Amino acid sequence: MDSTYSREISDSFATITKLPPPTTAAPPAVVVPILSLPIELIRHVNTYLDTATAASFCLSSRYIYYALGTDVLTRHIDSSKNRFEKRRIIEAVVERAFPGHWFCAWCDKFHAWDAASEGPNHQVLKGREDYNSYLSGSPTYTLRYHHVRLALNAHLWGPPHGIPLSTFSHDQKAMAKISKTPVPTHLRIRALISPSSPSTLLLHTSFAIILPSFTTTSKNTLKHLWPLLPHTLTGHRDTDSGHAGLMAAVDNVVRRGWKYAFTQSCEVCGADWAVGRQEFKHATGGQVRLVVQCWRDLGTGRSPFERGWRAHGEGVGGYG
Repeated sequence: MDSTYSREISDSFATITKLPPPTTAAPPAVVVPILSLPIELIRHVNTYLDTATAASFCLSSRYIYYALGTDVLTRHIDSSKNRFEKRRIIEAVVERAFPGHWFCAWCDKFHAWDAASEGPNHQVLKGREDYNSYLSGSPTYTLRYHHVRLALNAHLWGPPHGIPLSTFSHDQKAMAKISKTPVPTHLRIRALISPSSPSTLLLHTSFAIILPSFTTTSKNTLKHLWPLLPHTLTGHRDTDSGHAGLMAAVDNVVRRGWKYAFTQSCEVCGADWAVGRQEFKHATGGQVRLVVQCWRDLGTGRSPFERGWRAHGEGVGGYG
């Protein structure tokens, strides 16, 4: 064997032996401070919890389970007045005890969720999610029922149980065409939790568009403008004409310069909406800035069948 080749082989083996061994160890387990407390102290803490919280707390870990037992869980479930209430109690207890899952009434199962990939801006679609209804805002934004549920779970039980309100925020600037003229648009979506009891998720959508003044006198402007408005802004279940009175209001504001001094309410889904305009006059013709806004109450997130949610979403053929 050539001496140079032999030296290269020797050097290679020497390099390999110096390399650190591959690390295959699992990441360190998360330390939960409460699990380091004595059993007596955990039992003392448990006495300050309300019944529903204590029922979920006793299932939160094997150590807590052995420390507290399940007497409080049994009493909480047995306090139900009928089998339907008992079922709701069990669902709530289990979902609260295991933050990594949410209960889907459509599937009658608990589904796992991942904080890194959940939210209206993440389009990881599973077939069942359409049947729980949804609101589309843009090609990259679709708000689904379980987003509402997870946001309210986080509000009621703490961040590990759901997603923050910031995941509902969406801003999109784009160019559209009105009468073959390119015009800028800006879509803005924000969410907040109502201070009422029970808590509900409120969604605010705003859409602004700059129109050349000459387009505001055309009867065809509405025909080109209306399809640009997303469902989160104008739509509700079982209709393409939008909130009651909204289409006519947009036409009146754009073509006739009407002013709506107050927020209007949709008699079908209960959403509130407003339409306004600003004129920017110029020697070359000027522009009109049209702003359409909508406020929705999407309900408590406890069931995909409650009116507070179902009235707003887009229906799936045959499933409503």
